[in-house]
Amino acid sequence: MNISPRFCRPNGPISWIAQRNLTANEASVALRPFYFLVHPDRFAQLPKIREQNEKSLQIFNGYLNDLYPHQPSLSSHRPIEVAFSIHNKVTREIEDVKISLSGTDPRNIVAHALERCRLPTRGLPRGRTRSPPRSAPKTHGANPNDLMAMYLRRKKKASPPNDIFSRLNGKRDHAIRMSKEYESSKITMKDDIDELKYRTGLKDVIWQIEWTEAHMKRCIHGVLRMLNQTDLEVKELIQNALYKSTLRFGRGSFVCCDGSLQFGADQVPEMWQQACEEASVRRSQLPNLHAMTAKLRELLPGATILTPHHRGLAQTTQQMHTLIVRIENKEPAVKSKLGKYTDGNVVQVMTSYDELAVGVDGRLCIPCNVDVSALLEFLQQSAGDGKLLQKRMQEARQELEKEAALVAGELGLPILDWESNLPLDAVLKSVRRLPTMDQQAKDLIKGLHVRLSTNTTVAIQGDGKISLPLDWT
Repeated sequence: MNISPRFCRPNGPISWIAQRNLTANEASVALRPFYFLVHPDRFAQLPKIREQNEKSLQIFNGYLNDLYPHQPSLSSHRPIEVAFSIHNKVTREIEDVKISLSGTDPRNIVAHALERCRLPTRGLPRGRTRSPPRSAPKTHGANPNDLMAMYLRRKKKASPPNDIFSRLNGKRDHAIRMSKEYESSKITMKDDIDELKYRTGLKDVIWQIEWTEAHMKRCIHGVLRMLNQTDLEVKELIQNALYKSTLRFGRGSFVCCDGSLQFGADQVPEMWQQACEEASVRRSQLPNLHAMTAKLRELLPGATILTPHHRGLAQTTQQMHTLIVRIENKEPAVKSKLGKYTDGNVVQVMTSYDELAVGVDGRLCIPCNVDVSALLEFLQQSAGDGKLLQKRMQEARQELEKEAALVAGELGLPILDWESNLPLDAVLKSVRRLPTMDQQAKDLIKGLHVRLSTNTTVAIQGDGKISLPLDWT
C-alpha cells in the first residue's frame, strides 16, 4: 500500500508522513465479526432490513476496495454515511447503526465500523510505519485544487472495478499460485484433523461459517492444545463428549439439534470445555425434541417441521415447547382452523424476537411466542404464497445448477458457484452472460474457481478463487 502525501498546511509544502497501514487481507479478517453482525442473511424474515443491509454493505465494501491495491493520495469520495440494522444482544431488539466513511486510511475505517457496532478492536493488527521516500516530491506552493483535479483525471482513466480483463490481466499466475498454496495448506490441516479424530473418535469436523484457512487451523490447534494441557479426568470427559460425534465450529458453544457438538470459533477453550461437561445432560433432551416435533406435526397437520442440525438443542426445545403450549391453550375450533392452511408447508419455529414471515425459500417462520390468532390470520394470507415460493425456488435452483454446469464445462472452469445470499434470478442472468465475454477474459479465468459474490469488484481471494460481481463487464 502506498503512503499518501498529506498537506501540512493550506497551500504549503507537502510532507511525507509515515502512516499506519492495513492490508486487504488483514482488513477482511478484522471485519469478520462486523460482517457476521450485519449480514443480510441474519434478517431473512425482515425483507426491508435485509435489503438495507445488503445495499449498505455493498457501499461499505466498495469504499474499502477503492483503497486497494494502492491507497489514493487524496480521497475522491465525499464522506458517506451508511446505515445498518443489527440485533442488540442486551435489549434483544433491532438497533439502527450509522457508520461514516471518510478518508483514505483503511485502519481508521475498520476500527470505526467495529466501534460503532460495539465490537472489540483488539484483533485489529497494530499499525506499521513506512520509511519516507528518499526524496519527497517538491511541490512548494502547489494548489490543493490542482492536485485533486489531477487525481480525479487519473481515476477517470482507471479501469472500472467490475471489468474482468483489466482487473485480472497479468494476475493469472498469482491466482494459480494462491490456489496451489491453499490446497497445500488444506493437506496440512487435514493431517491435524485426522490427529484430532484419532485422539477423540470424532466422525467429522464441519465449519458453520466461512473462515479463513489460518483461523480454521487455529481452532483445530486450540482443541489439540486443550487435550494436551488438561488433566486426565477432564481429558476423558472431552473425549467422551466428542466420541462418534460431529464437531462444528461456529458462533457459540453448545449441543446441536442432531446431538453434535459446536465450539465457538471466537471463544476460549474454557468455553469449549464447559460445553463438553454439559454434553451428556444436554443430549438427554434429544427425545424431548423429537416428541415435541411430533406433537407440533399433530397441531399443524401436513407441515414439515424444520429443526436445523446446527441450531442449539436447548434453545430449540424451549422454543418449540413455548409454541406448543400456546396452541394447546386455544379452543378446539381455533386449533382445527390452523390445520386447514399448513398442509404442504415447511415450518420453522423462531426466537421470541423474530416476526411472522415467509422466508426467502418459502418456509413459514413462526416466533415461539406468537399470538395464535395472529398466526391463524398469517396462515390464511401467506400459507399459499409459501408453497408457491417453495416450488419456484426449487425450480430456479435446479435451472441455475444445470446452467452453471453447462457454462463451467464450456469455459473450462473446475468450479462455478455463488454466495448463498444472492437472488437466484440475478445469478442465473449473470451465469448466462459468462460465455459472451471476449476470448482474452475467458483465457484469464480458464481453469480457475469462479464465484459470483456480493462484492462490487473483480478480485482474487486468498484461496485463489476469482470473485465476480453480478454486474461484471
